[in-house]
Amino acid sequence: MDANESNKQFNLIQVLRFVAAAMVLVLHSSFYTSERLVDGAAVWHVGRYGVDIFFVISGFVMMISASSLTSRPGGWWTFLSRRFIRIFPLYWVATTINLAVLLVMPSVVLHSQFKVWEIVSSYFLIPHRDAKGVIEPLVGVGWTLMFEMMFYYCFTLCLKFKLSPLKTIIPVFVVLAALSFFKTPAWPTIAFFCNVRVLEFCTGMLLAKYIRKVPTGLKWGLPFAIVGFVILLTPAFGTAPVVSPLLMVLASTLVVAAAVSLEPQLGPRAPGWLLILGAASYALYLFHPLIAPAVPMVLKKLAIHSAPLSILLCICVALPAGLFMHFLVERPIDSAIRRWMGRRPKKVDEVRAAA
Repeated sequence: MDANESNKQFNLIQVLRFVAAAMVLVLHSSFYTSERLVDGAAVWHVGRYGVDIFFVISGFVMMISASSLTSRPGGWWTFLSRRFIRIFPLYWVATTINLAVLLVMPSVVLHSQFKVWEIVSSYFLIPHRDAKGVIEPLVGVGWTLMFEMMFYYCFTLCLKFKLSPLKTIIPVFVVLAALSFFKTPAWPTIAFFCNVRVLEFCTGMLLAKYIRKVPTGLKWGLPFAIVGFVILLTPAFGTAPVVSPLLMVLASTLVVAAAVSLEPQLGPRAPGWLLILGAASYALYLFHPLIAPAVPMVLKKLAIHSAPLSILLCICVALPAGLFMHFLVERPIDSAIRRWMGRRPKKVDEVRAAA
């Protein structure tokens, strides 16, 4: 891998972002339906593996985007500021909306409570335990962003002190993953990061490092995708206590490898609407938990107890809401911050590895 890779477009990675967000959306839509409308309705638990895909993508993208920063003076600060711009502004909007709803209509938000430390730590993605002992910010999906920021901080330190991210981060994350098999509830809050999923950042980085050695074409990419998604979407593969987490690391890595493998052939043909949804995936991921739960609540008041309809409507409501937040909130904020920092605002259809 060289610095030129950072200028490449990876359209299928962008599409995969939407796929991962959609998996989480379907999971939560089925959960909201079971919790608020049809007691005992099936929950699509395998949707949680969209997070695993996100983590591999993150490792891949960070390795590529940082390749042009390793020798640049202040490259570590450029990297960290980009990550802050990407993560925090929209997340703060989501957290503020969640907090406002919690204050005005506490019955709507079933899984958040009003506590000062919880609010402060939620805004800054600091792991903390809520009243139930669960480590989760006000915006529930924000727990994944805690992992993302931990990874970004580690990567920043590598850039600052001229260390190899592969040689530094991978050994540390392997130890964190190994410790996860011995973790108990009595361990301190910081042990939250002892999780096998951190290995997915590592496999993403390795994919980027050896991108030129990833075989390309349908004969490789399709088998990667099929095997990866079959493992991720088959419930039986997620039941073994020790093997399953490692299997999901492999499967999510295969899915991202498939996107890299198929990029030369299928990437340029990716439909524009899928690229737009991929660009809006972060907004969709953050805001669907604030919007979709209202659907089963409305259906319940209307005495319509249909789980499939509820799930479908959750999706139909969340998608345009995510697009709305992307175009009318996320992009304007991003452009304003970039202008303030003297950087060029991104075009609507610009999909680069450094995004």
